[in-house]
Amino acid sequence: PLWLVCSLGVLLSCVFVGPYASFVSYLFKSYWSLGGEGAMIGSVANNPLLESLTQVVRAVVFWTAANYVFDRLLDYPRFRNEDASKNANPPNTSAFANMKDTRSGLLHRLNRIGALSDIIVVKAEEHYVRLYSEHDEELVAFSFGMAVKDLYGEDGFQVHRSHWVRRDAVLRVQDNGLRLTLEMKNGSVIPVSRPYHALIRQVL
Repeated sequence: PLWLVCSLGVLLSCVFVGPYASFVSYLFKSYWSLGGEGAMIGSVANNPLLESLTQVVRAVVFWTAANYVFDRLLDYPRFRNEDASKNANPPNTSAFANMKDTRSGLLHRLNRIGALSDIIVVKAEEHYVRLYSEHDEELVAFSFGMAVKDLYGEDGFQVHRSHWVRRDAVLRVQDNGLRLTLEMKNGSVIPVSRPYHALIRQVL
């Protein structure tokens, strides 16, 4: 559960951040003159309770900030285990057949795009998905996760937590080692998050 992961993270952060913060405080007090403020820092350092509280606060801030950076900026999904569990148990033939039978949810929402096979890019936009064909696009009230499930069996794959692309619609891969993007037939440029870099380099 998320609350348990966060609690363990805070405890581990206290173990690592505590000594680090104390070392930084020691260097700060030893080599930086603060006048009156130095006395205040010294009083905090001499009070074990205040020092412990300071370390805990530093740990909480450190853990929260680190997870935000990993999840939102680097796009490493820290707590979304459902994808991993789904991939760990690939569906059998009968499950695939049942999924094929239920792939009509997204299709029934389409107005401008005529078929699922015409979709080359799916982009999540909050509670909507923007669907692109080679020459058109439309916005549909539909979840990104359900759209990806409805496109199961199509020749495409998810390359970002908010993007799905069709394989044969990729014109070129732009890879500078750190950043990887896909240029599509409709002219759009799709970012590839780091967890999918190896997949794209292998299949494209």
